[in-house]
Amino acid sequence: ISKPNVEHYTCQWNSYKYDNGTDFITGGYNEAATLFFGTGEKAIQQLFSRNTHMEFGYASLATFLILYFFLACWASGTHISCGLVVPMLLIGGLYGRILGRIF
Repeated sequence: ISKPNVEHYTCQWNSYKYDNGTDFITGGYNEAATLFFGTGEKAIQQLFSRNTHMEFGYASLATFLILYFFLACWASGTHISCGLVVPMLLIGGLYGRILGRIF
């Protein structure tokens, strides 16, 4: 079984050595960025990761759930043709992942 290709939004890693012997490494990974800056389909796919380094924390899940829920409600109330299948799947997946991490 092949693992799905889960992309991480990371900063470029740079290493600096100072004269006093300390090493300073820049770069990092943001959990919320993988949810916010990807497509809905990729976010749903990433919610299936379990017991790996790709698992999301409570703060990023709750933040994305609240914002995405209100944006989906707003988008469904406008007179613009848009689908609600993927947003509802993503909202349900976020809610389920939060409950799954609690219990």
